Amino acid sequence: AGELLPGLRVVHAVPDPSSRPPSPVFRPGTSGTGRVTLSAAQLRINQRIAQQAVLRTNWLIERIEGGLRAADFRAAGLRAEDLRTGG
Repeated sequence: AGELLPGLRVVHAVPDPSSRPPSPVFRPGTSGTGRVTLSAAQLRINQRIAQQAVLRTNWLIERIEGGLRAADFRAAGLRAEDLRTGG
């Protein structure tokens, strides 16, 4: 909110009565033995996952910096609550 590209505007936003899903919380040490051992194969898998996440993030940054268009939005993609500024 407040940082849309020139010419881009929110035409209609309706409050959604449903609550947002809770954010996941990481609680280390709540289960298991507390020891983690990784094989070389698992480290390679983790590296590929991380590399894909970086590539996807960079692609999304380029899309956003290039300007959002009407085709980038879908109906009910934003709620009125998402457009509030400040805390």
